[in-house]
Amino acid sequence: MAHSTIVLLITLFISMALSELLIKDNAWQSWKEFHNKKYESDDEESLRYTIWNENMKTIKKHNADPNSKFTLQMNHLGDMVHQI
Repeated sequence: MAHSTIVLLITLFISMALSELLIKDNAWQSWKEFHNKKYESDDEESLRYTIWNENMKTIKKHNADPNSKFTLQMNHLGDMVHQI
C-alpha cells in the first residue's frame, strides 16, 4: 500500500511539474495562439508539447549545421509526428 502511495505521489508531482513547464514555455504558448491550437485534455497537451519540443530540437540542430543547404522552420504541424 505504501509503495502504491509513493508511486501515485511521484506521478502527481511529475504531472504538476510538466504542467508548470507548459505554462512557462512562452514559445509553446505563442505557437499555440498563433496556430489556434486547443487540446481536449491536459494529457493530450502534454503529449503534443513533448512532440513539439522534440521537433523544435530537431529544427534547431539542423539549422545550426553549417553544412546545411536549407533551413527548417516550425509550422502548424509542429505538434504532430511523421508516420509512414
